[in-house]
Amino acid sequence: DTNNDFLKEIVESNKPKEKTHIFKGYYLEIEIANKIDEMAEGKPKGTKSDIVNESLKKVFKDMGWL
Repeated sequence: DTNNDFLKEIVESNKPKEKTHIFKGYYLEIEIANKIDEMAEGKPKGTKSDIVNESLKKVFKDMGWL
């Protein structure tokens, strides 16, 4: 699905973080957390954060919130 290519791109290439992020703690449903863990397995540090950030950004843009 070309609509979710951003997730494939994140998993395949992780870029280093600049000081533009802030740590927040949120509860995730087990199914979602397990899927994120599975997608990020063996990938560089920060991949899980990228998956969550880009997923939320896409939904927020689609909803007109960003």
